[in-house]
Amino acid sequence: MKNIVYFNELSLGIKEAIKKLFSERTPEIISFPFQGRHMKGFFFMWENITYLIIKSEIVRSGNSTIELDLLTERVR
Repeated sequence: MKNIVYFNELSLGIKEAIKKLFSERTPEIISFPFQGRHMKGFFFMWENITYLIIKSEIVRSGNSTIELDLLTERVR
């Protein structure tokens, strides 16, 4: 998929639409590999293009697992 993106890479119009989505409901979050890392995100359709928006990265440190939130702007 060519449209795997971080939230901060999106245009203002798409960011506003995602904020509206989060205010109305919580999208289904999925896990997926991306560039050798474990990510979580959600699908979002905008102007007939489907994006997979990266929401967080899962990092393992020893026996611990940490989820780093990558939505740099608060989405509410």
